Amino acid sequence: MSDITLSAGVRQNLLSLQKTADLLSTTQNRLATGKKVNSALDNPTNFFTSQGLQSRAGELSNLLDGIGNAIKTLEAADNGIKAITKLVESAQSTVRQAQQNNTDAEAETQIQGLAAVDTTGVSAGTTQQRVLDQNLGALNFKNGDTIELTATDANGTESKVTYTVGATPATETVNDVINRINNSGVAKASVTSDGRLDIRANGAETLNLTITTQDTGNGSTADLITQNAAGSVFASLGFGDNADAVGVDDENDANTTADVDDPGGTRVVYTEGTSANLFDTLTITNQAQAQEADNSDLAEQFNDILQQIDELAADASFNGINLINSSDTELTVAFNERRDEGRSE
Repeated sequence: MSDITLSAGVRQNLLSLQKTADLLSTTQNRLATGKKVNSALDNPTNFFTSQGLQSRAGELSNLLDGIGNAIKTLEAADNGIKAITKLVESAQSTVRQAQQNNTDAEAETQIQGLAAVDTTGVSAGTTQQRVLDQNLGALNFKNGDTIELTATDANGTESKVTYTVGATPATETVNDVINRINNSGVAKASVTSDGRLDIRANGAETLNLTITTQDTGNGSTADLITQNAAGSVFASLGFGDNADAVGVDDENDANTTADVDDPGGTRVVYTEGTSANLFDTLTITNQAQAQEADNSDLAEQFNDILQQIDELAADASFNGINLINSSDTELTVAFNERRDEGRSE
């Protein structure tokens, strides 16, 4: 087989075609990759410069992701703080309402018989109804006897109501006395389920009940009847055994122990008429004691708010980082690719 002999012109054309094919391949590769320099062979300086820039771009992208996560963590904490702030304001409102309830709780004075009213001779109805129907004559009241009630406020202003027994006590009842007191507005009178008289006055510093009855002695001699003697007006009305009762020690009082003049205390004074036709007098004075407001519902509401605050604090996290619920949690954010204190260039 004979060799093919190429002329110089043909060889030159073949080399040109090969170079053209190489250039075409290089161009196609550049079009496919979008890069002018794809290897160190293309341009060593530009290639390694590109590699460095790509590496730094990756680092900056990672830094951007870290900064984004930090922002999300701060947003979670901020949202938690805003929600907790609203709950704290709600808790403060609940506390203020409870304080207002305590402020609005009026002081109350109360005088109550220790024994039931004598209902001898009255058989119909409940215990309360028998007391209301009992006539004053059966309780040994006489014409001219009085039941006086005085309420004194913090300014010393007195409100008073007096019931005076008429000429025929048997036609007047305990219900008449109670209606007179209630209609006066000085206090509220009622009969307990077990038949005792109960008198209360809200907003009064002191409540004074004075019962006077004509002494039944003969001539110039007093009857010397005692407060709790059977048949006395006071015993028949249920106040025969009422006695002094100490109250709650007042911090503003110079005394170191509680006495009858302290809040809630009751003083009882019985005065015997010195002669017949004078009056035996029983005076019962009760000192006001502040009522405690019922804030149980508000306390439950307050505790519910505290629980919600704890739950919000526990939920205010992102990627396991909670800046509210833990004092040991730290949020570290890198702002340059060297992750040091230096400035990003």
